[in-house]
Amino acid sequence: LDTPEYAYFFANKWADILRVKRRNQPDRAYGTFAFHTWIREAVAADKPYDEFVRDILCAIGDESKSPPTVWYKEVRTPENFVDDVSQVFLGQRMACANCHHHPYEKWSQDDYWGLAAFYARVGRKNLTVAGFDPQRGQVQVSVVYTKTTGSVQNKRTGQPAAIKPLDADPMTVAPEDDPRQKLADWMVDPKNPFFAKTVANRYWAHF
Repeated sequence: LDTPEYAYFFANKWADILRVKRRNQPDRAYGTFAFHTWIREAVAADKPYDEFVRDILCAIGDESKSPPTVWYKEVRTPENFVDDVSQVFLGQRMACANCHHHPYEKWSQDDYWGLAAFYARVGRKNLTVAGFDPQRGQVQVSVVYTKTTGSVQNKRTGQPAAIKPLDADPMTVAPEDDPRQKLADWMVDPKNPFFAKTVANRYWAHF
């Protein structure tokens, strides 16, 4: 399995899952290729899965130095964050709980917006980098950073949502901390009933 073909194959699989796409937008080409290369190198280096997910979930910086930030070009809202994180990494479809209690699962609106609250301090801006692209002279790259404040509104209560993982108690996150790191800590904990099961099911389904 220690071959470039193996790494490229599974990099393509993960690129599809994470929606690493140019979408016919020339300004997304560099970041798309950089993220795909990062995924391929992570697979080839046998990066532990928990580290792989944390690097994506908690990505910070600009796409030229931190390719996983490209994921945040697709994940642009708290709703995108919940839907992607819950389905891709936790094996749970949460979208129905955005507006009402999930009709087939136990998840409530409080569960949905508690997960969305981990995204509340994600900031983004564009940075012009001269000479970044030799063909265009300069280009804007997206930068992801962590703010010291921020909240999302729980649609059920109309109040700021408490930061809360699934089936867990609310968390308090200090202004200097990144709530996403707290989410990653909870996700990769061996006691988490969703994380390992989801990736095992994903690979089992493939094989």
